[in-house]
Amino acid sequence: MIRPSIAGASERPLPSAGRLAVVAHQLGGGIGRGRSRLIPAFAEAGVAVDLLLVDATGPFAERARRAARLLPMRSSHPAYGLRDLVRYLRRERPDAVLTDRIRLNRLVHHARAIAGSSARVYTSVHDSYSTVLDALSARKRRSKLRALRRVYPRNDGIIAVSEGVGTDLADLADLPRERVPVVHNPVIPDDTDPAAAERPDHPWLGDGGAPVILFVGRLEAQKDLPTLIDAFARLQARRPSRLLLIGEGGEREAITERVARHGLDDRVAIPGWRDDVHGAMAACDLLVLPSRHEGLPNALIEALAAGAPVVATDCPSGPHEILEGGRYGRLVPVSLHD
Repeated sequence: MIRPSIAGASERPLPSAGRLAVVAHQLGGGIGRGRSRLIPAFAEAGVAVDLLLVDATGPFAERARRAARLLPMRSSHPAYGLRDLVRYLRRERPDAVLTDRIRLNRLVHHARAIAGSSARVYTSVHDSYSTVLDALSARKRRSKLRALRRVYPRNDGIIAVSEGVGTDLADLADLPRERVPVVHNPVIPDDTDPAAAERPDHPWLGDGGAPVILFVGRLEAQKDLPTLIDAFARLQARRPSRLLLIGEGGEREAITERVARHGLDDRVAIPGWRDDVHGAMAACDLLVLPSRHEGLPNALIEALAAGAPVVATDCPSGPHEILEGGRYGRLVPVSLHD
């Protein structure tokens, strides 16, 4: 496994034995999966890890808690979560705090000041913020940008998951580029054996029928699944195939309705989230990633490791880096679909 260390983001290294607080709203999606792999690596290095979560449900939280002490927070909202965090910092005195997202980062800095804590604060950046900000109203965009420029320079270290994300954040926050080092996501464990992939549990995979196109990820607007469904519908006239969407999210109902409008209920399946994604990737005919923006998409890396052909949008900014400009898979333009 790639074993990034938050020590790499600062001139002041984290002690080989110390206490690290990981503060997050929940461990979901690619960030949650990465955290669930990082935390055991920190523990193996002799660092005691406290995992402070508002929502401790889900498989990634369960994995992480095996190597960390889980401490629930009532809220990540500044008005309600501050007291819990201040109390924790005063009582446990961690050496460092690792967090993500602007609001959580701001909350940690506020709590550190009130608690009189000397803990170093690090934040990881997992997406191209300029693309995220562009999707907001003008008022919200200005507010978020002010918060970003006020909070991020106060961190002891900032960690970007890709070169594009790091450059984007440095430009937005008016920071020297060298203040935002890149540490890639921990995605493929060292002991992964591609030949030992779990047998995928969906009947389409390996049944000898029509080709299976696979998507793995959150069913959210960022992934632009409406464009994928529309493109898949057009494909059927030339190449009958099947589309398997592995994931969950707030867009499930809208996606299901779109599939029905195209009359594709027998050709599109949405089985929900599965842990056996490596097996599914090894058995599919093509993996697609239609995202509007990304940081460093784990699904694309996992698909390459499983030997699956891939097609991804050339969105800001991870796919271009992972596929080296199209060397390892096809890059297509981002859709302007509304």
